[in-house]
Amino acid sequence: KYYQTAIEVDNSFYESYCGLIDSLIELNEVDLAIDYIRKAIALNPKNSDISYLLAKICILKGEYNDAFNYLEEALKKDDNILYYLDLAKINYILGKYKQSLINLEDINLIKYNDKYDGIIDIYYIKNYSKLYDIKALENYINRVCKFDKDNIIYKYNMYMIYKVLDNKEKLSFYSNQLKKIKANKIEEYIVLSNFLSEEQRYKEAQKLLDEGLKKHKNSYELLSQKKMLEFLQPK
Repeated sequence: KYYQTAIEVDNSFYESYCGLIDSLIELNEVDLAIDYIRKAIALNPKNSDISYLLAKICILKGEYNDAFNYLEEALKKDDNILYYLDLAKINYILGKYKQSLINLEDINLIKYNDKYDGIIDIYYIKNYSKLYDIKALENYINRVCKFDKDNIIYKYNMYMIYKVLDNKEKLSFYSNQLKKIKANKIEEYIVLSNFLSEEQRYKEAQKLLDEGLKKHKNSYELLSQKKMLEFLQPK
């Protein structure tokens, strides 16, 4: 409502359109968001925000190749961690694991908020696991020895590592640790849905995300996670 009011007051204020579009994406109002994107493009066609917003819409629709192209376009205009991170996720989804790792390495070349460290680590481990890079996984174990052992991301990553290393004892330990966690935060819903998917409990993963979406008002992170798991689920 705030953004709509701002547009009514001044329909040439570009930032209001971007805020409204982002809010509509969060509400999964994709078609309405596209209508406002057309208006925003007319006001400022060169801004990277529009390319990123179009990428987010494509991600929610499961159109990952188009999302990839929009993110590449956005990165030509601005170095932004969210662009690199979504690009890394898309390359992972499309099975381009080495390219996904390059996207993650690119993040290290820019300044960013350390709140993203957890999700970055998850995608390092997911890619290393798919590439069966034992050395990289073992190096990760040594690197994270100082981490908070109660952290859900730490537990999930160790679960993934020992799954690849076929260490049944430690795999069982971390699996049981994850099963005890009750999701509340968005991060926890994402991690636990990944875990359930790895366990091939796809319906439970989707049910968990539906619960998270009710609690967190259709968060983009959870909507995109749900679409990703649907895409990766064996047909």
